[in-house]
Amino acid sequence: MQTDVVRLGLDPFAEDNLRYPHAMQRTLLEAGPVFWLDRYETYGVARHHEVLQVLQDPQHFISSAGIGLAHLRKPGAWRAPSPIAEADPPQHDIVRKAMNRIVAPSVVSTWREGF
Repeated sequence: MQTDVVRLGLDPFAEDNLRYPHAMQRTLLEAGPVFWLDRYETYGVARHHEVLQVLQDPQHFISSAGIGLAHLRKPGAWRAPSPIAEADPPQHDIVRKAMNRIVAPSVVSTWREGF
């Protein structure tokens, strides 16, 4: 772990933080561009710029090992990766193209009259 990264003991998934997230979000934003969550032994980002960088860099930040806290490539993983959310290019691009034909906003908006 980098020594200049702020270590946080908070739990983003604690009930109070999920119900009333504003104080926690402020703490995460003030922690800096990258922080360490002690409870989960993982790095985190909360600021828009860094989140965007992570989401747009599948070479360094993969989704296929799991997008939650569980590492799906470790032996004994309790579930298989989601083919939609937990796929990296080029597999992700194939699934996304197929899903966009079904649930793209332009498609879903045509359902309004039927509902």
